[in-house]
Amino acid sequence: MFRKQIFLFNKEITGAEGGNDGSGFMSQLNGNKGIYIMRANYPKYFGATGHATLFNQTDCVKTSEGHDGKYLNAKGGVYKVCLWILQ
Repeated sequence: MFRKQIFLFNKEITGAEGGNDGSGFMSQLNGNKGIYIMRANYPKYFGATGHATLFNQTDCVKTSEGHDGKYLNAKGGVYKVCLWILQ
């Protein structure tokens, strides 16, 4: 019940839809804000199953190290990007 009240819907974009340069991901996410989740194609190569951060309508919140937080160039590729849109 809690998730249903807070999250409007789950936007999912496959690696194929995202394109080789990742521009397909960003064009479909722009204008929304929420929790950004990137799932790696090959977690063994990326070193994790994915990454999560906040999306602020135009970009991901940068990490403390200055990384853009999207990880669209994940070693082994991106399986899927999801955005849980917040009101």
